[in-house]
Amino acid sequence: MAILAAVAQPASAADGFNPVALGIGQLQAVAALLSGTSHDKIVPGSAGDFGRLAADLFAAADPKAQGPVPADGTRLRLSVSGDRTATTDANLWGTATGDRRDALNVPRVGMDVSLLPRTVFGVGYSQDAQGAARLYTASLGTRIWQAGGDDNTALDVRASYAQLTGVSHLRLTTRSVEALLSRPWGPLRAYAGAGLVDGDARLGGRFDFASQQTLSRLHAGGEATWGGARLTAEVGVTGDRSWQALRLSYGF
Repeated sequence: MAILAAVAQPASAADGFNPVALGIGQLQAVAALLSGTSHDKIVPGSAGDFGRLAADLFAAADPKAQGPVPADGTRLRLSVSGDRTATTDANLWGTATGDRRDALNVPRVGMDVSLLPRTVFGVGYSQDAQGAARLYTASLGTRIWQAGGDDNTALDVRASYAQLTGVSHLRLTTRSVEALLSRPWGPLRAYAGAGLVDGDARLGGRFDFASQQTLSRLHAGGEATWGGARLTAEVGVTGDRSWQALRLSYGF
């Protein structure tokens, strides 16, 4: 179904939180989902219904599991990740698209670049099986305070952007800003953050529906590092939509 681009899977495959299913192999489920022409349209019953569907997509598209701003001197970090965002009404998706969904899943690949101390620029990418619908993300984070050395409590700020392209008659973007507090906890670095996600969506064609919403964002997570490898796990809520995310990265 085109409106979901690379973010959807049937509810039957999304029940429960399966970390393994959130890897790049999730693209196979996306390929099966998008292979039929019956999935190429959305028919919301009203502008209000479109607003609720759009809010689900805003929460799903926004970047996740980015973790604290690195301060270890790593210049380049490549990553694969997956996140699962619950929808507010699976039946609404069934009515509008023919496929009942209680969660939207996004597999992503990404790259972080640190050219300045305690500052990181990140980009991410996801697509459907045919490569037509694509999700692009970008973020900029910086560390604004820390207690002592790099291994102590720190405060970061980050701004992010997401854009969904290639979907017929749909334009969707999100912008978000957050503050994140982190501290070491044994071999892990634990963190928690809060911010806002501002989304814009418009559905044209036979419809002329638009939605602009600003949603609160709360999340917490932890990361573990082994040499250049890093595993980040995160849970959060955007508006009233809960989500979980896993990210595996390697720094050079």
